[in-house]
Amino acid sequence: MPIPQKIQELANKVRNAIFGKDVREAIAEALEESGKTSAEAREITEALLDGSFDQGLLDTEIREKLQQLEQDYAPQLTDLGVQLAHTMTQVDTVQVKADNNASMYWQPPTQLPARKDHANYFFDTFGSNADGFINNLFEPLRLANISHLTRTSLGKDASGTYDVWRYVFTPKKIRKTLILGAGIHGGELTGILAVYLFLKHLMEDWHKYPQLAYIRNNVRLVILPIQNPWGVSQPHPRVRQNSNGVDLNRNFDYKWSEYAGASTPFGHDYKGTAPFSEIESQYIRDTLNTYSDATAYLDIHNLGSASHDYVAYNSINATNQFIYDDLINFLVRDIATPVINNSQQDTPSAYNYSYHVKKIVSGNPEWADGRYGSTYGSVELTKALEWFGNIIIQHARQDVFTPNEPFVIETHFETGTTTITINSTSLVEINQFKFIFTPPSDGILLFEGVVTVKSSDPASINTFNPFIGQESTDFQYGFSGTINRFEVYSEGDKRQTIPFYSQTYLKRDKVASVGIRAKTTVGTVTIYRYRGRITFIPSEKADRLKVYSANTGTWVQEY
Repeated sequence: MPIPQKIQELANKVRNAIFGKDVREAIAEALEESGKTSAEAREITEALLDGSFDQGLLDTEIREKLQQLEQDYAPQLTDLGVQLAHTMTQVDTVQVKADNNASMYWQPPTQLPARKDHANYFFDTFGSNADGFINNLFEPLRLANISHLTRTSLGKDASGTYDVWRYVFTPKKIRKTLILGAGIHGGELTGILAVYLFLKHLMEDWHKYPQLAYIRNNVRLVILPIQNPWGVSQPHPRVRQNSNGVDLNRNFDYKWSEYAGASTPFGHDYKGTAPFSEIESQYIRDTLNTYSDATAYLDIHNLGSASHDYVAYNSINATNQFIYDDLINFLVRDIATPVINNSQQDTPSAYNYSYHVKKIVSGNPEWADGRYGSTYGSVELTKALEWFGNIIIQHARQDVFTPNEPFVIETHFETGTTTITINSTSLVEINQFKFIFTPPSDGILLFEGVVTVKSSDPASINTFNPFIGQESTDFQYGFSGTINRFEVYSEGDKRQTIPFYSQTYLKRDKVASVGIRAKTTVGTVTIYRYRGRITFIPSEKADRLKVYSANTGTWVQEY
């Protein structure tokens, strides 16, 4: 028999007045579901029907019953609430662990070989041209995943023979975009295979790996699988350059005029007749323009030798360098003497153009063919996929690659227990004021402040020379003591506060020192107070600091 509406209304009114939301709901469930309360409800209903139970007694009875329920069940409900809160905390913890796990390194399953002289091979790499890679690998994958994977022809390559294709994987919700490129050099096929294998796992078994699941659900991948199809299609050994003999990875408008390279077509680093003289490099540039909000552009390569365990080239001052550093440290943890090339280059390459000109974080990871077995063999492809796949995953996990930011360092001194005096007639360094640090990037350093001094002799002339110097560079304005353009002076025996400043440009990762040298012509100078401010401004420009002089009556650039 259902509980009468009047009883329900009165019970709800009492519950609302006495208890919080969670307890109310729990008691309501207890009233409606518990077998212990069904008999009481039935008695009240029968008494109500035969007229033996008046309204006042009904209200009193309900209140007494609810009070008894509170006494009987409230402690259990409280315990239940604590348990639920604990459970929710555990759920949150599991979610955090899952999120963190998604940023851990991926261990791909063993890959089949991509050469027909090996058993169970999935592709004949040696016997395929660019169209073979597209038609036998990427197209079947796209056709099986048509709702997520699309392709567009950007046009023909320089030879007019081959299309340059762009594939786009689109998740349900686009949170960020990565651009992947491979095959910019015709002979570098491991990178193409690795991109295909990564995409295949992303399409087919992403649910097995949290790292792939994150990308599957959040990251758009813009893929240029073969950036130099003519070079890829030449007979073995394939050709590094395009059909015009240009090394496409030296044909970008970043320091192009400064780069020498080979002087004739088909030379190893022949850069072409002008930046973007080649249609293939134009397609890459246009893709960077189209997806200018991309988190990163990764141009995947491989070496033609087994000389290294891992190789990664990155841009000068790259803010994503930590990804390569950390991943390499992880992958070589069991190698006794790993051979690594993890360096920063400044060539007119696609990745440098992306980073320095388009302001899209980039990289040029390489694979050393044959280092871990037969080229295109099972072990080799598995290791290569682990390397390239984790580079892609770690870039996908980053929301923003924070550039090196300006920073300020304050230094100060007050005379007290320590007294600083100068009585030398030649410049000496004030050791207490010397500050040493290592710049995180190339940049400009500004050093400014005030010093309060008093000489013991009214005839004295007191010199203060703020300096900035850096080891193993020529950035030493004011450092040697022979350059005096930053010198400031005080005269006589009056207490004076003297402002000073100095500036120069610095190189990343080399120890720099900042401080003051001083001298006096006669007597002793006491320093009462010092305030210094060191400001570092990151800058990659070659001419980030210019010095002009008007000593000849007109402005002349000194540096």
